[in-house]
Amino acid sequence: RQIWWGHRIPIYTCAKCAHVTAAVPPPASCEACGSTNLAQETDVLDTWFSSQLWPFATLGWPEETEDLQYFYPTDTLVTGPDIIFFWVARMVMIGLEVMGGVPFSDVYFNGIIRDAQGRKMSKSLGNGINPLEMVEKYSADAVRYSLLDLSSEGQDIDLKESDFEIGRNFSNKVWNAFRFLWMNLDGQDIQDANADFIKKALKEDTLDLSDKWILSRYQKTIKRVTRSLEHFKLHDTAEVIYGFFWGEYCDWYLELIKPRLFDKENQDGRHVTLAVATYIMKGILQLLHPFIPFITEELWSKIRNEFDAEDIMVSAWPKESRTFSNEEAENQIRVIQALIGAIRNIRGEMNVAPNKPAQVIIAEGSTNGITPEMILANKAYFEQLARVDKLEFRPKSEKPKKAATAVVSQFEIFVPLEGLIDFDVERARLGKEIARIEKLLESLNTKLQNTEFINKAPRDIIGREKKKKIDFESNLSKLRLNLESLDV
Repeated sequence: RQIWWGHRIPIYTCAKCAHVTAAVPPPASCEACGSTNLAQETDVLDTWFSSQLWPFATLGWPEETEDLQYFYPTDTLVTGPDIIFFWVARMVMIGLEVMGGVPFSDVYFNGIIRDAQGRKMSKSLGNGINPLEMVEKYSADAVRYSLLDLSSEGQDIDLKESDFEIGRNFSNKVWNAFRFLWMNLDGQDIQDANADFIKKALKEDTLDLSDKWILSRYQKTIKRVTRSLEHFKLHDTAEVIYGFFWGEYCDWYLELIKPRLFDKENQDGRHVTLAVATYIMKGILQLLHPFIPFITEELWSKIRNEFDAEDIMVSAWPKESRTFSNEEAENQIRVIQALIGAIRNIRGEMNVAPNKPAQVIIAEGSTNGITPEMILANKAYFEQLARVDKLEFRPKSEKPKKAATAVVSQFEIFVPLEGLIDFDVERARLGKEIARIEKLLESLNTKLQNTEFINKAPRDIIGREKKKKIDFESNLSKLRLNLESLDV
């Protein structure tokens, strides 16, 4: 190569006899004629020759420095698949030759970032995305999380600017969840947000069912996240943390504990729940730190206690604790979630106003240890999340009139509609919606029965139209059932 920087080729030409010598260190004289007038080759070795020395040359080699002894070999090299033979293979070969061992135990090949059309980013196409501009607009954490979340194993990333909204929205959710806790915390809540205090509360049976549930789900999340990271499944890791934090901790746990947080008559219960909520939040921050390091470090500094490391970066990685594993609590909350979901669906489908409390009747039954007593003991969950003011069990033979129904885990749910909706208005609304969907379905069936359309249309469009038909038929069936329930 004819470039300024690089290792000069160790070849020397004698000006007197033109004899060529290859030597390290430089020869004092020509081995053929003895002349000292030698000129070294001006070309340098290929860039990859210099790059292959990186694992040890940066650590003080050839001296036996402390850094060299500590960091060679290292654990993992992260690079792109396009330079496997240019760089990775050369580092392995030179490491074996010079150091007597390979420079790393694992090599992780990340995908190539392309534009939204799958083209390689280049100056000539003008299709690049400036990462500094994205950091300025969305934050460094948002850019980092978005790219990791999009990094499916072995796949390139077709990137567009709007993809960074994934990380921005997630970072905002983390901040908002913390802020909700922070508004309710005092110094003792933070101090007791540790495993020993919570184990004591578990032993004394002062934990709420939702506390036991989230602690158990957290143990499984630790296990799944750790395993995914150890196997370099970054996208899977991001999805697991996202699902636990947003889908379970925020959407369910923080909502389930609100009645306890605002119960001024039970300060001890409030304190225990806040300790659990903060303990789990700290664990979430630790699991998220490799993905969004800035916001997690900032929040950690606010809710850490004297038992925690000063900086989240040097805190111990969370470990699964069997003490908090509780399949019974998970099963109970799973059924409660399904029941609440069914009640919410009924309210939505029957157009019940959100501010109107509903009566819910559940036909007596039992499945997998889930009893009426357990459900009634947690009535506060239904009040908080499904706007239920009266929850009761009745024998299966007693079915209320004019009630919408659903079945969950062998429990039959009835929501009496008297007083919740105007029956005449709702009949008219349902009739109008049924007529609209029937018309759309008729048009769609005609289209799908058209031989010319089936023969000429792309397969993905045909598949989309068939899925649309299935959705229309499903919605039509639900609307007709809802209409019938108004007259039963």
